[in-house]
Amino acid sequence: MPMRLSGLVTGMDTEAIVAQMMSAQSIKKNRVVQAKTKLEWKQDAWKDMNKKLTTFYNTYASKLRLPSTYKVKKANVSDTSKATVSADAGAVTGNYTLEVKDIASAQFLTSAKTDITSTSQKFGELDSLKGMIGEKISVTGSKGTKELAITADTKVSDFVKTLQDAGLNANYDTTQKKFFISSKSTGADNAFSITATGASTEETSKLNSLKESIASAAGADSFSELYAGLDDEKKQAVDSAIKALTSDEASDDGFVTARANQIALALDISDPDKIESIKTAASEYAAVSDRTASSGALSALGLANVEADENGKLTVDGVAFNDGDKFESGMALIGAKNSRVILNGAELTSASSTVSANGLNINLVSETKEGEVVNFSVNNDIDAVYDTVKKALSEYNELMKEISTKLNADSSKGYEPLTSDQKKAMSDDEVEEWEKKIKDSLLRNDQTLSSVQSSMREALMSSVKVGDNTYSLSSFGIMTSKNYREGGLLHIYGDPDDSEYADKEDKLKKALIENPDEAIEVLTGIFEKLRSTMFDKMGASEYSSALTFYNDKQMEKDMSSYKTQIKTWEDKLADMEDSYYKKFAAMETAMQKLQSQSSSVLGLFGNN
Repeated sequence: MPMRLSGLVTGMDTEAIVAQMMSAQSIKKNRVVQAKTKLEWKQDAWKDMNKKLTTFYNTYASKLRLPSTYKVKKANVSDTSKATVSADAGAVTGNYTLEVKDIASAQFLTSAKTDITSTSQKFGELDSLKGMIGEKISVTGSKGTKELAITADTKVSDFVKTLQDAGLNANYDTTQKKFFISSKSTGADNAFSITATGASTEETSKLNSLKESIASAAGADSFSELYAGLDDEKKQAVDSAIKALTSDEASDDGFVTARANQIALALDISDPDKIESIKTAASEYAAVSDRTASSGALSALGLANVEADENGKLTVDGVAFNDGDKFESGMALIGAKNSRVILNGAELTSASSTVSANGLNINLVSETKEGEVVNFSVNNDIDAVYDTVKKALSEYNELMKEISTKLNADSSKGYEPLTSDQKKAMSDDEVEEWEKKIKDSLLRNDQTLSSVQSSMREALMSSVKVGDNTYSLSSFGIMTSKNYREGGLLHIYGDPDDSEYADKEDKLKKALIENPDEAIEVLTGIFEKLRSTMFDKMGASEYSSALTFYNDKQMEKDMSSYKTQIKTWEDKLADMEDSYYKKFAAMETAMQKLQSQSSSVLGLFGNN
C-alpha cells in the first residue's frame, strides 16, 4: 500500500474521511463475505450430519438387511479350563463332546553349557571351537535351508545369524552360556533341523590331525594361527587341497601325494621330512570310511545333529527322539507338534492352539486326562440378536432426535457473521455466543434434511408380507410413543432399559425364540427398505456427489461464486479508494496554488 501524505495544506484528515466513505461503499462486499461464511458453516454442519447418516447406513441399515446378521450362535462349555468355544453362523446347533489330546507347540532347542563368553568370539580363538574349522553347518527352518562354512574368522554371532536367517528365533545367553533356539510358529510343519554336514567323529579327528601336521611343518603353534596369516590365494590352495582329499580320487596314493605337495608349495615348505608328515596325515584323512555327520562338530556348541522329517518327527544323531528324552550333555529338546482333539469321536488337528471345523472355533487351554470328556452345546444366541436390533433402533432414535433438533432450531433472524471491526467491539464469549446462535440454525427447516428424516421414518413404518400374513415392526412390539413431542421415536415393548415400556410383553424376543425364521424375514425386509431408501437419498446427481445426502456440488458452486464476487468487490473498492485519494490530492494542489497566488497579491499591496 503506497504511503500517502495528505491534508498538509487544507489541514483535513483525509485518511479518516476516505475510510468513512469506503466503509459505506464496503457494505455490499461485507454482505457477500457474510454469505460466504454462513455457507462455509453450513457445509461443515452438513458434513457432520452426512457422516452420521452414512455411519448409520453402513453399520446398521446395510447389515440388518442380511439374514446372516441374525444367525448368531453361542457355545456353552462345561469346563473352560480345558477349552473355550466360539460358534460362527454356520455352526450346527446341538451337543458336542471334546477330548484335548495335544496342544500345538513350537520346537525348542536349548544347548548344553559352553565356554563361549561372547558372540563376537571367533572359532579360531577358542580351543573348543577350533575343531569345527572347515566344517559346514546346515540349518533348515521356515525360510528354507541356510548354510554356514566355518573358518577361523567365523564368529559365534554368524552362527546365530544363520539360525535367524533360516526363520528361527535364536539367541546366545552369555550369562547361562547356552544357545536358545526355537521355531517362530507352532505346529509340526514348523519343525527345524540343524546338522553339521560331512563331519563324522572319525573324520573330524583325522582332519584335526592333518591340520596339526600342517601347522607343525610350517612352524606355527596352531593351524588357526597359521591360516589367519595366509593371503587369499594361499588359503584357497590349502582349502582346495584338503577338500580334494574327501573325493573318490583320494583313494589313489599319487593323488594324495600331489595334494600334500600342493599344501607344501602354498606354505613354502621344502623339507622332505615335513612334506612326508603332511602326506601321512593326508593319507589317513583320505582313508576315512565314515563321513556321516554326528554330533561331534556341533557338540562344541553344546548341540547335536537334530533332523526333522516331513511330518515333524525328530531324530538326534540318527536316533528317533520322543518328548521327554534326556541328553547326557545337558542339551534340551522339545519337538514341534500340532493340536489334536477328538470332537464327537472324530480326530481333528491344527497347527495352532485353535482348532476350527464346521463353524466351530475351539481354543485349547489344557489337555484332558485319559477318559476325560468336555461337553459343550451350540445354540442360537437370541440375546445377541435382540441386542443388535435394540442397538440399531437406539442409534436410529438418536439420529432422529438430532435431526429434529436441527430442523426445529430457533430462528437466527437478524444475526449475521461478524465483521472484524464488530468482533473487536465484543468479548470472546459474546462472539462465541453470537456465532453459535447462527450455527445452530443453519439447518433449520432444511428441506433436504427433512426429506431424509421423513423417508427413513416411512421405511421403518412400512410392512412386509411373509406367506399369507403382513407384518410390521409393531407386530413385534416396536412402537412409537403416544407422546407426539418425541417425534416418532421407536420403543421396544418389554425392553428392561425402557422405564416407560418395560412392563409390556416382549413380543420381539418371543418371536425370535418361537418363530425365528419368520421374525428374521420380516426384520431383513424392513431394514432392506430402509437401506434402499437411504441409498437413493445419497445417490449422485447434478447437485450432489455419490454417498452424499446433501447438495455438496451446488454448495461448492455457490462458494466459488461468492469468492469471485468478493474478488470483484475488492478490486472495485481498491480503484474507488485510489480515486478518492486522487481527488483529495488534486484539491490539495489547487489550494496550495490559491494560497501561493494570495500571498503574491498581498505582497504587492504591501510594497505599495
